[in-house]
Amino acid sequence: MAGPRWEFGPPLDLSDRGFQYGDGLFETIDFTPQGGWLADRHWSRLRRGATALSIALPASQRLDVMFEAIDARARQLERALVKLYLSAAGDQRGYGRVPDKAGVLRASVQGLAADDIGAPAKLWLAPERVAATALAGGHKHLNRLDQVLRSSRLDNGYDEVLVATDAEVVEEGCRSNVFFQYEGQFCTPPIVAGVCGVLRERLLQCDWMQLQERPVAVSDLAKVEAAWIGNSVFGLRPVVQIQVHDQNLELKLSPRNDALQAFISRSRSSERTPLTQVLRHG
Repeated sequence: MAGPRWEFGPPLDLSDRGFQYGDGLFETIDFTPQGGWLADRHWSRLRRGATALSIALPASQRLDVMFEAIDARARQLERALVKLYLSAAGDQRGYGRVPDKAGVLRASVQGLAADDIGAPAKLWLAPERVAATALAGGHKHLNRLDQVLRSSRLDNGYDEVLVATDAEVVEEGCRSNVFFQYEGQFCTPPIVAGVCGVLRERLLQCDWMQLQERPVAVSDLAKVEAAWIGNSVFGLRPVVQIQVHDQNLELKLSPRNDALQAFISRSRSSERTPLTQVLRHG
């Protein structure tokens, strides 16, 4: 991170359910003066998550005013990170919610350094396993404590934590989705408990890539020919090493990497939209 930070929306109240229980959703969007990369997909995912978690969005008029202010601030920065935080409405009922009460949307804008775009990455497989089912699976909810604890134990030199389910199948990274070249196929694990990333969604819809959902067992990581981690901030990073228990797996850079990086570069330039435009067309 670099530069100052600006916040939008009402001040945080201690009764906020996102603060107390992680009862909410968030999006992290890479912004330039031209707009947010894949911003339309971020907003669609937030809306889908809100529907799934029964969190009503604030009135569109209030969102329009906030998004205009966010766009204006982001246009003043060469590159910025815009975060949207949607919390379920707070009350005094503990875990229970007040029905039919709109959630609270807050946002922040902060300058962002482009220090890890496309850089090779080293992964470490976490020893703990996540449940192969989860009520909020697929959604980017605010409860990130597992990710915080896993990431805090990264050894020096590793860039990301690889997470597997209790079925011994690879799921995702703590802050990324994972992609493999495995048995000649370009694939990504199905998401059962993690986050369905917007970059992952975009790549799955790109016909020429022929990216397929396919489970990859932990025991098969030694057979992987190439790998990448990806999200909508740093793009795709080729994986050069995976630490699996006491085994250190070295991976070569795939010839496919040049085409993938070229696609990401084009997408970063052409698929940017201001938030106000996303709201008015979404």
